Amino acid sequence: MLDPLGAHGEILNLFLSYLDTAYRIGRSDLAAARRELLAAPDGLMPEPFLEPVPRYRASDLSFEDMVTAGAGSPLCDFSEEERVAIVEMFLSGLFPGDESDGRLARRSQFAPYSHQVEMLTRGLRPGQPGIVTSGTGSGKTESFLLPILASITAEATRWPAPAPGYCHTDWWKASRNETIMPDGKTRQKTPEFTPHRGAEGTGRPAALRALLLYPMNALVEDQMVRLRKTLDSPEAKATLDRRARGNRIFFGRYTSATPVPGHLSHPRRTDQGEKNAARTRKRKAARMLREIAADQELARTYDQQNPDQDPTRYLFPSIDGAELVCRWDMQQTPPDILVTNVSMLSAMLSREVEAPIFDATRDWLAQDEDAYFYLVLDELHLIRGSAGTEAAALMRLLITRLGLDRPELRHKLRILSSSASLPLEGAEREQSLKYLFDFFGPFGTYSAGAENGATSPEDWADSVVPGTMQLPERGSGILDSVPFSDLARLLCPEGHFTGTLNYRPGEEPAPDEIVSRCGRALGTPSGAVTDVATQAGRRLAAACVDKSGALKAAPARQISESLFGTTADLLALRGLTILRGMGDGQDDMPGDVPAFRLHLFLRNLEGLFLSPTLNDAGKVEYENLTVERGASHAETSRGTQRMFELYYCEVCHAEFIGGRRGQTSDFTARTEILPTTSDLEGLPDIGGETDYEALSHQQFVLFLPRRTQVQVSENEDESWRDAWLDPSNAQLLDTAPTAQDGCIPGRIFILKGQAARHPRSAGPNGCPCCGADYFRRSEKFRKSPIRSFRTGFAKTSQLLASELLELLKRSGTQPKAVVFSDSRQDAARAAINVERGHHDDIRRRLLVEAMRELAKAPAVDVEDLRRQKREAEAAGDYDREDDLHEQIKQARNAGDPDRIPLSEIIEIADSGRPAAGRLLAGMVRIGMHPTDDTGIERLKGGERLSPLLRLVRAI
Repeated sequence: MLDPLGAHGEILNLFLSYLDTAYRIGRSDLAAARRELLAAPDGLMPEPFLEPVPRYRASDLSFEDMVTAGAGSPLCDFSEEERVAIVEMFLSGLFPGDESDGRLARRSQFAPYSHQVEMLTRGLRPGQPGIVTSGTGSGKTESFLLPILASITAEATRWPAPAPGYCHTDWWKASRNETIMPDGKTRQKTPEFTPHRGAEGTGRPAALRALLLYPMNALVEDQMVRLRKTLDSPEAKATLDRRARGNRIFFGRYTSATPVPGHLSHPRRTDQGEKNAARTRKRKAARMLREIAADQELARTYDQQNPDQDPTRYLFPSIDGAELVCRWDMQQTPPDILVTNVSMLSAMLSREVEAPIFDATRDWLAQDEDAYFYLVLDELHLIRGSAGTEAAALMRLLITRLGLDRPELRHKLRILSSSASLPLEGAEREQSLKYLFDFFGPFGTYSAGAENGATSPEDWADSVVPGTMQLPERGSGILDSVPFSDLARLLCPEGHFTGTLNYRPGEEPAPDEIVSRCGRALGTPSGAVTDVATQAGRRLAAACVDKSGALKAAPARQISESLFGTTADLLALRGLTILRGMGDGQDDMPGDVPAFRLHLFLRNLEGLFLSPTLNDAGKVEYENLTVERGASHAETSRGTQRMFELYYCEVCHAEFIGGRRGQTSDFTARTEILPTTSDLEGLPDIGGETDYEALSHQQFVLFLPRRTQVQVSENEDESWRDAWLDPSNAQLLDTAPTAQDGCIPGRIFILKGQAARHPRSAGPNGCPCCGADYFRRSEKFRKSPIRSFRTGFAKTSQLLASELLELLKRSGTQPKAVVFSDSRQDAARAAINVERGHHDDIRRRLLVEAMRELAKAPAVDVEDLRRQKREAEAAGDYDREDDLHEQIKQARNAGDPDRIPLSEIIEIADSGRPAAGRLLAGMVRIGMHPTDDTGIERLKGGERLSPLLRLVRAI
């Protein structure tokens, strides 16, 4: 991104505009105070953080060197033929490589990191587990895949060649299961399952060589993309054809989403019910495989049409290569690499149907002297607490099931892992090593013939591979901020975000002159964009090194102070970050120039809180406005008073005060407004915050701080009673107090009858100020116009994701977004609500665009239409006369920008229109479902929709 700090300001302005629109406040002074509060540096969006992406030391050993380095190579125990095959496989998808004409058919583009080579070395030696703990983006996944791929590839060079038709079974195709009946009709018969690896050579034992265990399904899916690139790419297939006689290294995902549950053929039941169920399972499996094949074909077609984009085929499984997508395939012929999660592995170890997977692996480990089993636990830092204890017990159960606890076989277990946090410095060292020893014990630390493995936590110290970080050199002196500020003003007029450069470096004197001035300030007199951008990146990275010498994310003001001597020069810092971003478009940019991550923090507003006071003129004023929940009292112009949560009417924007209903302890039965509290019992499955709309009237009290004429709701059980609010103790009084005590006159919401106990009865159906009444609304919608100022996690996520994707598009990059949440249900709701919110926003945008286009329709000569109408009337062509009459009416309205013919926007099935209207046409043009916000529901309506569907097909 060219302008990361500009993105912060753009997102902030978007959210402020959204809040001013969706959460509008009627009082202008209160609305201005809220905007000022949220626009402050510690308000809605704290200042951004910049984090240099750590650069790790590259290994002195290239991949090519591993073939010839002898004892210095981690592959020294393999034959030359095996080393060549291993390195070529490394460079066929796991790492980028190019074709070569030498001894190696592929050559590397860069050397691996030193920690990747160390993990490769440890993973190929018995009794040397490896846990890589380098930073994000440092190739941790490649670190533990390297030894697995090396070991299996070396074995693959000794496998016999498979028979013709290898990996090309098509039992699931509909054409294979058609039978011509005597009457000439075609009937689908039950497909007969054929193993994907049926043509495999007999000297190639099917067993698990590696099991990759993840704590959740989302991580499993991410790993599958990596494995498809590594083992099922055209380059990997070519390498295996050349070095392994056409064999394949198989992998599979075994989760709840893997088709199809149940036995292929039940080992005991032969009754008719089981036979019917078996036929159903086979048909279901065939149907799902056909869908998988169709999806893969679409992805490959897309890749052919878009060769410059990242391949999409690896996002989907393929059934004509190295991936086993069906449970029956994996049960009959276990894949070399199995990817699963903790919950599924627990079920597999206890079920009969998956027993062949572990039995075949156990037999292979016992019979083959060179057989080794890799157990990989990715994201080890997520396996903790009670769930971590269960995972540790499950790991021991797996080891026992495979016979790897037996003294003669235990050296065949090789443990690899990755973790984002496993510090070995200071007081945390003891905790980290204790965690490893408690989790793994001695397993994975036995070497061949050794009697003892790890006996203490310290024995696990050497297994941690942190990687060697390259720290930037500290810059000298304070930079002159003027040229960098000038650059930001030139490229970002009026402070707006700039996605791409609006000039070509070297072709316009004004920008080039400022860049040269920036270069001189940085000590780079050449003025070349590449040199200046390189030095800018290094100075920014050096400003993020803390006193201990560690590279850390730093706030923008701290970086500004380090570089320019003041925390207030954020415009100059913005110019410096833009200067670094300018280098990304240069072909000769060095590869070691620091890159940066931008950390943005957006507050999910939990409400609006304040202290109401009554001034001398009897008007209510609000002080101590805040979005921080939890404060109960605050100092005001009238002394210490209680804090209250503010509510508003979404129609007239009148303000209300509300809170939990409480009773005073002085036996006067007075109502007290208490702060709303979080529901902690539901965490982490359900978010802790409870919206007032879910409460009952008996739990919640709502107060209108004014005495206007009450608008009556259709709900006869609702009323508003006169009351006075004492801001000092939050009590609501039924009788008028003395004039000097500062009590606020208003009305309290009352709901009679049994409805007061029901959930969702906290707010009134009708607003007492404007009369907006939701009494007759469907229960699917909100039943009260009174709302809180809480934004909600899902909407905040949707707006943030939409704006970030938009900014990334404007920056010329392909946008991607991943959303996390502390609550499982909030995460699930966020996923669907982001999609729904995006659907609604696009629909609104298309609607507005359609209306604007109609408003700008070319002017029509009304007099000419009237002349044609008279001629039609004289000729007796009354149909033509009616049509011209309608055109004249539309032409009159066309001159009014506030009047648009709805017939041009709303679709009417039997309108006779030859093409779809502007709104529907816009949706079809971008591939958007016209009605369903999730995009999957079929249109309902039968024959009534036939004309509409014809319009869609005509677009």
